[in-house]
Amino acid sequence: MQKLADNDAERLEKNLQLAAQEHLTKKIIVLVHVPPFRESCMHEGEISNDDYLPFFASKITGDVLLGAAKANPKIEFLVLCCHTHSSSFYKPLDNLTVKAGSVEYGKSIVQEVIEL
Repeated sequence: MQKLADNDAERLEKNLQLAAQEHLTKKIIVLVHVPPFRESCMHEGEISNDDYLPFFASKITGDVLLGAAKANPKIEFLVLCCHTHSSSFYKPLDNLTVKAGSVEYGKSIVQEVIEL
């Protein structure tokens, strides 16, 4: 599983670099299944405990996102994720926001409408 996460993070890093190079880029929206930070990994209203955290969050993805946001302070990064079934909002940097949506098995829910 770690190798898959490493490969995905490497691909994400390359794609973020390409997107940030576009002359007029002001906002980058990143969609991931697994939350990229511990603080965005909620279960029943609390951050998942350390025993389960490796299965519910991807630190390497978070590291890539932090690096991209720090390298591009004029670009707003919005990360949308799920996997934990509980909603959360986490803003580790002024230009990096992570939103996790809530869901119940068998029930799709519109979390919000994003206007571009």
